[in-house]
Amino acid sequence: MSVFQFKYFSIHQAHSALKVGTDAMLLGALIEPKNAIHSLDIGTGSGVLSLMVAQKNDQIRIIAIDVDSESLKDCRDNVINSPWADRISVFQEDILRHEPEKKYDLIFSNPPFYKNSLLSRDPRVAASKHANQLTFNRLFQKVSQILMQKGSFWAIFPGEYDYEIIETALLYKLKVAHQVRIEGVPKRHTRTVFEFMHEPTALTNTTLVVRDLNGNYSERYIELTKAYHDRTL
Repeated sequence: MSVFQFKYFSIHQAHSALKVGTDAMLLGALIEPKNAIHSLDIGTGSGVLSLMVAQKNDQIRIIAIDVDSESLKDCRDNVINSPWADRISVFQEDILRHEPEKKYDLIFSNPPFYKNSLLSRDPRVAASKHANQLTFNRLFQKVSQILMQKGSFWAIFPGEYDYEIIETALLYKLKVAHQVRIEGVPKRHTRTVFEFMHEPTALTNTTLVVRDLNGNYSERYIELTKAYHDRTL
């Protein structure tokens, strides 16, 4: 699908290495931008997460970066044609080389995370999905350096890596503030959405089921995403 239609914006993705899917929809819907003003989208791709976050917070300004020039063609067009073009800036940049003038109060990412599966034959897809260059260690080390002391970092990972992700984050003094276990169907844990902070006040741990055993979307998923879907699920 070259165009994914949201309620208030469209995602053109003909050039993007990865297309909009459930992961992006869940992460974008779960991110809580609160009173964030200065934000960073790591590996923005088509720009979908930046646009979803901008829809939630009418004060936030977002820096959206990616190393893939082709994906950024879509991203720039999607941002320009959205209601929030004046609040999202798009750059081709490697997060490991990113040196902001000031730290961010919100960082979010749908990062590459596969480690042991076969690499895609498409090098752009491989770079987007596999943690060969942007390893967990490198990601959390960088985020820890550029995140404000009271800022938050939101990301989604396969459920099989939960323990490793939590332990890696702790190496860089980032602790879990919010953890949502995503079950594609009941009792099948496929993904986990995390919010990390330097100084969380508490830990919230919940489970979200996307579809029931009959393949219907759950009431919670429908409620969570209704601000974004342009149709009734």
